[in-house]
Amino acid sequence: MQLLKNLFNIPYFKSPEVQAMKVETSFGKISSLLLAVVVCFLLVEPTFGIPVEEDLTITYKEKVALEKFRQLVLEHLKDDYMKQDIYLIRWLRAANLDLKLAEQKLLDNLKWREENDIDNLLSEDFSDFERDYPYTTDTYDKTGRPMIAFTFGDWDLRKAVLAGQARRFTRYLDRAFENVTTQIRAKQARGENVTQSQFLINLENFNLAQQGCIQCLPAIFTYFQHQVYYPNLADNIVLVNTPTVFEVVLRILRPIMAPETRVALKVFGTNRQQWQQFLYSIIDKDQLSRDFGGTRSSYR
Repeated sequence: MQLLKNLFNIPYFKSPEVQAMKVETSFGKISSLLLAVVVCFLLVEPTFGIPVEEDLTITYKEKVALEKFRQLVLEHLKDDYMKQDIYLIRWLRAANLDLKLAEQKLLDNLKWREENDIDNLLSEDFSDFERDYPYTTDTYDKTGRPMIAFTFGDWDLRKAVLAGQARRFTRYLDRAFENVTTQIRAKQARGENVTQSQFLINLENFNLAQQGCIQCLPAIFTYFQHQVYYPNLADNIVLVNTPTVFEVVLRILRPIMAPETRVALKVFGTNRQQWQQFLYSIIDKDQLSRDFGGTRSSYR
């Protein structure tokens, strides 16, 4: 939470546009905190993807760094997939080829996986959460990338937090990441050129009481933090029916985002025709639920 407080001191929060949004109401105060979480997500640890062609191509400079990196971390890698170039290069790229930083990121990931028993996450029973907080991981874009899709505006996050289930809720979301990364490895084993996934988030019905409450913010922030354990996973993160307040903030932030973040993040308002046109360009309708303009039965 200290990081969230510190973010209010950066120039972005002092811009006229943001100051205009920080009215002295409960809505304004909570909106500002939620926007701080968004800033953390977009600026602190950008983990968005790069085109598959670049993802599968290793430059000479990367190859030299990769061999050195492999020697540094090999003794810590227990699974075969972790020893492959496509896995190791992600950590190097996430650290801009800084060997020590990449090593630390990878070791942090391995520690997190062991401490939280991530290897067995997919076998856990989350049937109660699946009813109240549905998402899908069994649909694919036109190139075969698996997708994580959900309507965040329908989730009563406050209910889970007040019930003392915030940590389990975050674990439930981690399962989505683990699911699609497992699918990606299986596709690679079959010779498919798939390295990333798509993220679709529908913000229709979003309201601060259920999704943006003060008690909800640590859970949301933890979720964003965990994305560093899955570097270069998202080809696109598509937000539809985005509230105006978020659209304004994201427009302000774009100039200072990392280039890969600007490319990956697609933010659409409530113009259904506009966001459907983009989704249809990369995803067939039968792979989209009705919430996203498709023909599949909604998960709600």
